Amino acid sequence: MKFFSILSLFLISVIAASAQGKYQIQGHVKGLPDSTVIFLMEDDGSALIPIARDTCFNGAFSFQGKTNGKEAQGLELYIPGDAFPMRLNVWVASNSIVKIFGNNNFLKTWRVESNIKEQKETNRFIQASFVNLEKLQEVLVAQRQLSAKRRKASDVEKIKLKNEMAVLSTTRDSLQMLIIKKDLEVLQQSPVSNIWLSRLKSIAIDVRQNKTGLREPAVQLLSRLSPEQKESQIGREIIHFLFPATAVKTGEPMADADLYDLGGTLRKLEDYKGKYLLLDFWSRGCGPCMMAMPELGEFSETNKDKLTVISLSLDTKKEIWKKISEQQKISWVNLSDGKGMAGIAAKYGVEAIPHYVMISPEGKVLGSWVGYEKGLLARKFAEYAKGN
Repeated sequence: MKFFSILSLFLISVIAASAQGKYQIQGHVKGLPDSTVIFLMEDDGSALIPIARDTCFNGAFSFQGKTNGKEAQGLELYIPGDAFPMRLNVWVASNSIVKIFGNNNFLKTWRVESNIKEQKETNRFIQASFVNLEKLQEVLVAQRQLSAKRRKASDVEKIKLKNEMAVLSTTRDSLQMLIIKKDLEVLQQSPVSNIWLSRLKSIAIDVRQNKTGLREPAVQLLSRLSPEQKESQIGREIIHFLFPATAVKTGEPMADADLYDLGGTLRKLEDYKGKYLLLDFWSRGCGPCMMAMPELGEFSETNKDKLTVISLSLDTKKEIWKKISEQQKISWVNLSDGKGMAGIAAKYGVEAIPHYVMISPEGKVLGSWVGYEKGLLARKFAEYAKGN
C-alpha cells in the first residue's frame, strides 16, 4: 500500500508539473462567419509571428499553448482581410483561462476576461476609448474599401474617391488624437508598470512624428520613471523619441559608439577606417532588410579591397540577432550596440529601415538613403566614390 501511495503521489506531481505554463483562450464572437481564420501572434522581439491558428465555427474559436516563463505573456489575435482593421491584445499566464467575447468584426474592442493583471491594465485603456476605438475601426474599414474601389475606378471617379479619402483621413486623425489623450489620462491616474511604459512609448513615438499637444504631458510622465526604469531598454527608447539626439550630417565626421560582434568583442567604427564604409541598419522584422542580405554579401565580396560593409542590427535580443545572422549567412562585419533605435541608430537619424550610410576612408559622412532596390548599392557607391 505504501508503494502505491508513493507512486500515486509521484504521478500526481508529474501531471501537475506538466500542466504548469499551459494556457487556454476560448472565444465566442456573434456574427463571425464560419471558416474565418484567426491567427495567434507572438512578438519575438522585432516582429509579430504567428504561433497558432484556428478556424471559426458557430462563432467559436480556441487556442492553447504554453507560456515562455513564469511571467504573463502578451499575444495578439489577428484576422487577415480588409474587414478586420486592428488586432486584439491578449495576455496569457501559467494555468490561465482567457475568455473573449464580441459581436462584430472589430477585434480591438472585443471583450477579454481573465484574472491576469496585465490584461486588466490593458482593458482600462480600451474601455477609456471604447466608443472612439469602435469609430476608428469603422473608418479604417471604409478607407480600405475606398482604396479597393480606386484601383478599378475611372479617372473621373478617382477624383471623387480621393476627396472622400481625404475626409476619412481627417476623421481618422481626429479619432486617433482623442484616443491618445484618453491614454494620457489613464497614465496620469495609474502606477508605472510594463503596460504603462509601453503606452508611454507609443505616445513618445507620436511626439516624434510631430503630433501637437503631446510633448509636455509625455515629458511630465517621463519624470515619474526611476533611474533604473530610464536605463532600461524601453526607458531609453522613450527618452530617444522625446529628446532625439542630433544626427550627424553629410560632410561631418562619422558618429561612433561601443559596438559588439556576436562573440561579445568590443568594436568601434574607427577600427575600420581606411576604406569606404557602408553602414547597413537592419532588423529581423524588416522584409526589405532581409531581401537586401544576399546582395549585401555579393557587394561586400566584390568591393572588399576598397569598401567594408558593416551591418548594424537593431534587434535588442541577441538570440534573434544571432539566429537571423546564421540564416542569412552574414559573413561580413556584423555588429550591434543592443540599444535598438535608441543607440547608434539615433546618431545617424535612423527612422525607417533598411537605412544605409556611406562613409569616406577618412571617416567623413558622404550621404545616406532609405530602402532597398536591386542594384542601388553599386550605383550609390559609384556615385559617392566618384565625388570623393
